[in-house]
Amino acid sequence: MNFKEEPRKKSKKKINIVAAIVGFVICLVVGFFVGKLNGTTLINVPQSSSNKVLEVYDILKNDWFNTGEELNIDETLANAMVSSLGDPYNSYFT
Repeated sequence: MNFKEEPRKKSKKKINIVAAIVGFVICLVVGFFVGKLNGTTLINVPQSSSNKVLEVYDILKNDWFNTGEELNIDETLANAMVSSLGDPYNSYFT
């Protein structure tokens, strides 16, 4: 058995792992900055519909008087958005 072979194998394995991690981090950073430069987002919501949703949300959150049981508007809104898709395979989990 050659004892000089063992440290080299472990050293190469560590170098490969570190290189993979460094490469992954570099890819994430480059992707982040390219996305920022292009101004792209995952969801493109037209500004007018975004304002409408926020306006309704603010009215319900601040001015709506509910005499019934306590209602969590955030959870209800998220559930309604997913339900409105009409896809039986999508559902919202709290």
